[in-house]
Amino acid sequence: MEENPALNQTAGLNLCLIEGNWDEGLPKLAAGSDEQLVQLARDDLAEPTDAAQRAALADRWWDMSNSEQYAAPGSDAQKQLRERAAKWWALARDDLEGDEKLRVDGMLFRAKSGDGPDPALLPDLKGLECRDAKWRPFFLAAFGGNAESEAAVEGALTWLSQHQQDNGSWNFRHTGPPCNSKCPNPGSLDDAPNVATALALLPFFGADHGPYEGPYHECVAKGLRFLQLQLGKNGSLYDTDAGSFPSQALATLALCEGAQFSTSRPNWDAARAALKIVLSTQNSDGGWSATKPNPGKKPPASSIESTYWNAAALATAGQLGLPIPQAALDRARRYLEEAQQGLPASRTTEEAAATLGRIILGEPRDHQLLADYAVRVAAEGPSTDGNLYRNYLQSQLLRDHGGRPWEAYNATLRDALLAAQATDGHTAGSWYFSDNGPTTKYGGRLLNTALGALLEVYYRNPMPRQ
Repeated sequence: MEENPALNQTAGLNLCLIEGNWDEGLPKLAAGSDEQLVQLARDDLAEPTDAAQRAALADRWWDMSNSEQYAAPGSDAQKQLRERAAKWWALARDDLEGDEKLRVDGMLFRAKSGDGPDPALLPDLKGLECRDAKWRPFFLAAFGGNAESEAAVEGALTWLSQHQQDNGSWNFRHTGPPCNSKCPNPGSLDDAPNVATALALLPFFGADHGPYEGPYHECVAKGLRFLQLQLGKNGSLYDTDAGSFPSQALATLALCEGAQFSTSRPNWDAARAALKIVLSTQNSDGGWSATKPNPGKKPPASSIESTYWNAAALATAGQLGLPIPQAALDRARRYLEEAQQGLPASRTTEEAAATLGRIILGEPRDHQLLADYAVRVAAEGPSTDGNLYRNYLQSQLLRDHGGRPWEAYNATLRDALLAAQATDGHTAGSWYFSDNGPTTKYGGRLLNTALGALLEVYYRNPMPRQ
C-alpha cells in the first residue's frame, strides 16, 4: 500500500469507479486523502452484519452517487456507486420490517432501474392500490420523492381546501368567497366549475384522501357531491365556458377516482353515467373535442389534448373494473398516432399528450417511441417558463420509462417546485408561474397548484410494467 494518501485515493477511485474492482480499490480508498471516502471505505470493509447498519451504509454510497463530483447522469462513477449501494440494500432487506423494508425495496428498484424499470422488483398491486398509505415508503424511494415533497403536497392540499366554495365547487377565478382576492393571479375562467372542481379534487385522490375519513374528507365529499348534482341537473359535465379544458373528461376522471373509496351506489352510478357520456361523444376519427357536441350538427373537431384526457378517464375506469369497449380504446390510439405525425417541434405539449395517450391506451411501454421520447425530453429538461401542464404530461411519460432520464428530469423539476411554492400569507402552499400560455391564463393559481401537487404525489399512478 502506498504511503501517499493522494495516490491511494486516485488508485482507489480508478479501481472502484472505473474498473468496478472494489476488492482491491476499497483498501486504497480507506488509506486515501478524502476523509468522507476514507470513513465510508473503512465502514464498508468492516462488513457490518446488522441490517440497519447495512441499510445506512447503502444510503451513504447512494448519497455520494448524487454528489456534484459523481452525479453526471449515466457516468461510470455514479453507476458503480449505485451498484455498491444496491449490494448493501440487498443484504439488509430480508432482516428489515415495515416502512424501512418498503423503503429499501423502493431504493433497490430505483438503483436497478438505470436502463428502465424491472417489473420483477415491483409489488403486486391491483388497480389504484398504489395510493394506499402503507405503500408510500416504497413509492417515494423508488421514484425520487422525499419528506420535502410530501410537505409540499400537504401545503397544496391545505390551500386547495381553503379555497373551496360553500357549494363544494372551486372557481379558477377565486375573487369571491372564500378567497375574496386575497391571492393574486386568479384564472380568467369564471364559469367552469366542473373542470375547476375536478382538477382540485385529483390531488386529494392521488394522495389517498377520500370522502369518508381523514383530514380532508368533508372537503372531498362536498366536491364529489357537487359534480354528482351537476351531472344530474345538466345531463353532462360540460362547462359553459371551459376554454380549452375538456371538462366532461376531467370531471369523469375525478368521479371515477372518487368511486374507488367506497361501494356507495351514488358514487359508482355517477361514474358510470359520466363514463357513458365520454364513450358516446367519441368522434368518428377516434378522438374527442373539448366542447359539447350539439345533436343534429357536425361534431366539434377532435384535439390531441382532449383525446388524452378522455383516454385517461377510460383507463382509470378500466383500472377500477368498469367495462370499456376495446374498440373505443383502439380508435383513440389510432387517432393519436395519426395526429402526432407531422407535429412541428414547437408543439411540445401536444406531443407529450399524444405520446402519453398512446401509452395508456395500450402502446407497449418498451416501444421505441417512448424510449426515444424519454431520452430527448430528459436532455431538454422540464419547462423553464413554468409550464406545469407540459411538465405534468412529460413527467408521467418519463416516470413510466424510468432510469436515468427520469432521475435527471425529476430531480430538476422536484427541486424547482419546492423552491417556488408560496410559503407566506394566504397564498401559502400554492404555486403560480407566469408562462403566458392559455392554460395558465385560464386556470391561474388554482390550476398551477393542482398540477404542482399532482407532480409531487409520487404514488398516484400504478406501477409501470412492460
